[in-house]
Amino acid sequence: MRKIIGMLLVACILLMAAGCNEKNTKNTPPTSTNGSGKAESTQSPAQTSGSAAPTGTAQADASKVSFQYTKVSPSWKQIDRFDGNYDFILMEDGQSVLHLIYNDYSLQTYHCFQQADGNWSEPRQIVKESLNFQGYWVGTAPDGSLCFAWKEGVYVQREGWSDVLHISLFKDGQWWEDPKIYDFKGAEGVSSITISWFSVAFDTQGEPHFFYEADGDYDPPESGGEMPMIVGGLFLDGQQLTQHGITRERQESLVQGVGDIGIDFSAKPVDKNVFFYIDSRNVYHLIGLDANSPMTSASGIVSVVFAEWCIHSYSRDGGKTWEGPFTVFDGEEPISRILLVEDAKGNLMLMAYRPGSDEASLLFSTLKPDSYKAGTPEGYFGEKQMDEDLWEMPYEERMRYSSIDFQGMLLDSMDMPHFVGSASLEPSLHTFYDITQISENAWSVRDIEKPEGDYVNIVTMFLRRNGNFILLASESGKLEPIMLFYAEIPAE
Repeated sequence: MRKIIGMLLVACILLMAAGCNEKNTKNTPPTSTNGSGKAESTQSPAQTSGSAAPTGTAQADASKVSFQYTKVSPSWKQIDRFDGNYDFILMEDGQSVLHLIYNDYSLQTYHCFQQADGNWSEPRQIVKESLNFQGYWVGTAPDGSLCFAWKEGVYVQREGWSDVLHISLFKDGQWWEDPKIYDFKGAEGVSSITISWFSVAFDTQGEPHFFYEADGDYDPPESGGEMPMIVGGLFLDGQQLTQHGITRERQESLVQGVGDIGIDFSAKPVDKNVFFYIDSRNVYHLIGLDANSPMTSASGIVSVVFAEWCIHSYSRDGGKTWEGPFTVFDGEEPISRILLVEDAKGNLMLMAYRPGSDEASLLFSTLKPDSYKAGTPEGYFGEKQMDEDLWEMPYEERMRYSSIDFQGMLLDSMDMPHFVGSASLEPSLHTFYDITQISENAWSVRDIEKPEGDYVNIVTMFLRRNGNFILLASESGKLEPIMLFYAEIPAE
């Protein structure tokens, strides 16, 4: 726990540099990760050009962690006619086309895509409304089309402003808006509702489902409409699942089987640590931090409250009834980040990041579809053991593996987990790592070179349909313009 403040500072700086990360879809759910490490011996770095193949074999040691280090030099390309001072999302659709969604200075939302010749299309405005990052969601629909969902404030006479949700799909080079308006006002007596954040998941029949945090006015029948109450919490398609307190630091479950899932209201959607997911068997899942678990505060440049338990609930009947909540991760260390992905067999793979933990900074658990029950999680990269194992290494080697803040976990085409992280408080010394497990305590570490420039850093990575990784890098520390770069490297 002695290094938690330093780790939080790393996360804070990285989030400032990142702008916003892409919102992932059913086949590539949201991301987050962690790390730290220990090494048994030093190997000479291998310089490669976009190659992910390790150059040697790391020897597993039951008492220590060993690393096989590889340097990767991608071929970076700049995205033209783009200023990255504002929110941006890069993603791939079902036809393997890359798309960029971003806001300009007036919060108008634009879209461009990579054409067959490699050039980017002219930016086009998606909707007329002025939007901020928490006002829309981007993913892919079941048919592979790019999906853009957004909220719109609508004035209702005698009731004030209320939010409704819309969906548009990008097909054949055009945006097509779904004529259906998703208006959850009126559900359970709510007369108006303000949605602060939402995500979308599609079921196996292709129908969208909205998971969101909102505040609403509720008119109980006994009041005659003269004593409206404020109702706030987490909702799914109009059904309120949790009720938050006045300070929003606590959540109380309102539905049997759903736990007291907490949420970081100040964080960007990708860092809220609460997920609604529909798996390939049409089972609904809710995963988040338990608001009733012990809370750990950290102060300094940033002030954050972390919960220590991660809980999971699921529904096999489309959200009518829920089973749970079941504890996936617990302990006496604060969890700063969680995430889940589904593999080809339908297993849900969950990860939790506990920065600076002496026992295990990285926790990993698999929920199998037979029961979705979590066993004892695997734990890696304990801070105490890391210090002991790295002590006799040269200073440069120790710094290479220490203080890694993991932000993502991806499954490659072989369902091998890749833990994505970065290190360094100095933007000019920023490193970006792709770490995979070779066997037991032996790990492969790919140090991916960023584009040239003192204030250019890699901000995210995702898996393409062809099995390769796409990397996104952005400038920081400047006024304008802010340049955006991308590169592609093999995953294996």
